[in-house]
Amino acid sequence: MKHIDMLLQHNQHYYTKAEVTEILNISLAKINRALASKELGYLKIGKRSVRIPEQDLQSWIKRNEVVLQSVNQ
Repeated sequence: MKHIDMLLQHNQHYYTKAEVTEILNISLAKINRALASKELGYLKIGKRSVRIPEQDLQSWIKRNEVVLQSVNQ
C-alpha cells in the first residue's frame, strides 16, 4: 500500500485502458499487447483494474510514433 501512496503523491494523471483507446483511436487489443509485453508501464489495482500513468503513455507514444511523409517529396 505504501508503494501506491507514494506513486499517487506525484500528482500524475492515470488513464484507464478505455480512455487510452479513445484518446489514441486504437484497439483495446493493441493496448493489451503493449501491457503484456511491458512496452507500456501500468499500475495494477486489485485483481483486474489497470491504470496507465500519463508519463508512461507519453513515452510509449513517442517510441511508437510514425512520421508520415508527403507523397510529393
